[in-house]
Amino acid sequence: MNAPTSATHCTDARPQPPQSPCVDLLSNNSAPRDESQIQKIRNLLPDAEAEPVRLQAAIAQSTLQHTALQKSVDSHRGVACGLTRFPTEVLFEIFSHCIHPTLPPCHPDAALSCVIGVCARWRAVALASPLLW
Repeated sequence: MNAPTSATHCTDARPQPPQSPCVDLLSNNSAPRDESQIQKIRNLLPDAEAEPVRLQAAIAQSTLQHTALQKSVDSHRGVACGLTRFPTEVLFEIFSHCIHPTLPPCHPDAALSCVIGVCARWRAVALASPLLW
């Protein structure tokens, strides 16, 4: 599993909104003084509007990467789990305690029906154990 050792693609600096050319107008209802002030505002808007879109795309990409990494971690945890090394006899003993006295083994609510769906090895052990059926 190749995990990044550092988050070089991340930054601690939080993007700040661009410096407003009309701070005084933002806090009250005054009109811009002249056309140049309006033009400064208009020039500022495209980049300011594009930044949230860029950030949303970065969030979506990070979410995809997170999901892929989490799946990889979960898969590796499964491989490293001690249950994969249980001897067949131990699994059989555990499964024998799952037998429900009144439900047929193939009933969807029977524990053995659940056990055989866990993994190929558990299925093979359960199906190879005639006493369970």
